[in-house]
Amino acid sequence: MKLRHTSLLLLSLSAGLVACRPTPAPDPLAAYTGQTLNWTACDPTILGEDQTKLFGALGDRLRCADMTVPANWTKPNGTSMSVSLIRVAAANQSKRQGAIFFNPGGPGGDGLAFAPYYASFWENEKNPLPNAEGLKQMAGEFDLIGFSPRGVGASSRLYCGSNELADPINPRRRTAARRTLRP
Repeated sequence: MKLRHTSLLLLSLSAGLVACRPTPAPDPLAAYTGQTLNWTACDPTILGEDQTKLFGALGDRLRCADMTVPANWTKPNGTSMSVSLIRVAAANQSKRQGAIFFNPGGPGGDGLAFAPYYASFWENEKNPLPNAEGLKQMAGEFDLIGFSPRGVGASSRLYCGSNELADPINPRRRTAARRTLRP
């Protein structure tokens, strides 16, 4: 009987604790982190000039998408922007291992073209590099993804204002004593 009362007491305490648990706040980034990309055929001029030959050689493996991102990650409910992506699917889908994501670095670098250019080069029979077979295998087993960071290439443009009215920066001059020591 005592065991039964103890069990009931523990059960009611547990229920009380569950009822007191605060409701988690909604994730303000959920609209961004939960999005599904709509991969579609690429416009052959997305890289700035007509790439019909390159894009044609990659065929249906080449797809483009736009991803929505916040303009300011600390204010995710504010303005949003678009980031353009391009993907070359692994040539051998039955052996696909994942994706290689190219980051152009920066500031101001556009990496959208990296995926189709590397896929084309790595799969080329005339690839002169000593590791050509390994590169071809990578293109066969990994999706290659390039992107235009925010503000460059095919992604949303940024306007940061102008600093033309700011005073120019003039570094301090050497002291007169140091200048006299120069020949």
